[in-house]
Amino acid sequence: NNMRVRRLKGLEDGFLSACPEGSVIVRSRRISPKEEMSNLSIEHEVGFDLGSECFASEGPSAFVCINDMVAYGAIDALIGRGLSVPHDCSVCGFDDIFPSRLEPIALTTVDHFIIQKGRSAFYMLKARMRPEPRAHGPDAITRVEYKPRLVIRASTGRPRPEA
Repeated sequence: NNMRVRRLKGLEDGFLSACPEGSVIVRSRRISPKEEMSNLSIEHEVGFDLGSECFASEGPSAFVCINDMVAYGAIDALIGRGLSVPHDCSVCGFDDIFPSRLEPIALTTVDHFIIQKGRSAFYMLKARMRPEPRAHGPDAITRVEYKPRLVIRASTGRPRPEA
C-alpha cells in the first residue's frame, strides 16, 4: 500500500543520510486478507519469523518494523536467540499502541496519531451527513494531517561496537 511504501522510502532516506556507511535491508512477507482475518496473531508471527531470518543471516544492529505488533514478534525472536534488546539489537515499531508503553521492554515507536485521525474522519463524515447546506459544496475535499512523532523508549540504544 502507498502509505507503507512512503514510510519505507522515508526510513531509507533518513538512515542513509545519517549513516551513509550503513545499509538498509528490507524483508517482507505477503499476507492475504483471508490469512489476516483468520489469524489474530499474524503480525506477531511475521515479526518473529522475519526477525529470526534476519538475525541468522545478516546480524543487523536494528529492526524498524511496519507496526508495533510486528516489532513485538521481532523482540521475541531476538530474546529467544539469547540476545538482549537494545544491547544487542534495537527495535522500533509504528503506531504507539497501548502495550508499547509497558515493561519489561517499552517499545520505541512512531506515533502517527491514528486515534486522532479516526476521530477527525468521524467528525468530517458526520458533518457531511447533515442536511443543511455545506459551506464548501458536496465535492470539496478536506485534508487533515498530523506530524508523526518518534516516541523513544527502552527498545532502542546505541549500536553494538562490532555492528
